Amino acid sequence: MRALSRSFSTEVTPRAARALSRFDALLPHGTAVYVPHLPGLDYEAVVPPLCARLKAEGMVPVPHLAVRAVPSREALDRWLAALVDRGGVDRLLLLAGGTETPAGPFASTLPVLDDGILLRHGLTTLGVAGHPEGHPQASAEELARALKAKQDYAAETGSTLWITTQFTFSATPVVGWLRAIRAAGITLPVRVGLPGPASPRTLLRYALSCGIGASLTALRRRPGAAAGLLGTWTPEAMIRDIAAAAVAEPQSAPQGLHAFPFGGVETTAHWFRALSGQRAEEEAQSFSRAQRGRETRIGS
Repeated sequence: MRALSRSFSTEVTPRAARALSRFDALLPHGTAVYVPHLPGLDYEAVVPPLCARLKAEGMVPVPHLAVRAVPSREALDRWLAALVDRGGVDRLLLLAGGTETPAGPFASTLPVLDDGILLRHGLTTLGVAGHPEGHPQASAEELARALKAKQDYAAETGSTLWITTQFTFSATPVVGWLRAIRAAGITLPVRVGLPGPASPRTLLRYALSCGIGASLTALRRRPGAAAGLLGTWTPEAMIRDIAAAAVAEPQSAPQGLHAFPFGGVETTAHWFRALSGQRAEEEAQSFSRAQRGRETRIGS
């Protein structure tokens, strides 16, 4: 469990980044920190400078690029140039994006790959999305075909691709999905997305907005889950289950974890660093007790 969590990645919004003094005081050197592509964001003005800061403070910046939010091919060319030249970026997470109607010519990620524009900007290390609980706009078969096409792109171009999954609250859909994609011949490394420590209200809000209801229901059915949902939820049980499955089925083992910091970047970083330390479980449990005490004091 410690080995799985030791090389975790996480993410930070521009707003959250402004509240942090130094990333290298919070996260291990070389941590991959993703920068979400938020709706209404002035991408070219905001994302490259944040990536440059992350790199200067010892992190590996991984900006999201939501292709449905790209207004034109010319804009995409400018954004990529800014990421590489001003942001020092050598990799990104390529996503379709959540908007139903594309702002420009790209409705999915495959046309961007086929265009060759990423190669022309020297971007040959790419993350793509995985969906253990499915996607509201695509069937399981369509998602599997898309992953296979992206894997073929990597082989044809000499690019390095990995998968970062949407977050879930339960290991069960993740383990089943890993087994299924490996059986389908998808061998790309996988980073499993899961929430960092957060309040139940916060988790519920994100779950409903992202369509993650199934594993939230499963979480509530776990022994002790009702009590856990009254305090701060942590992903410890989920990580333990994923680690156990990786031992039993090493061919389906994920490469690592990606922490969605719904409860805050600092909270998430401290918890994961405690988990990956020598007294991992004890420290993580102590953290949970301290958080519950803090919430009790705030609520009293």
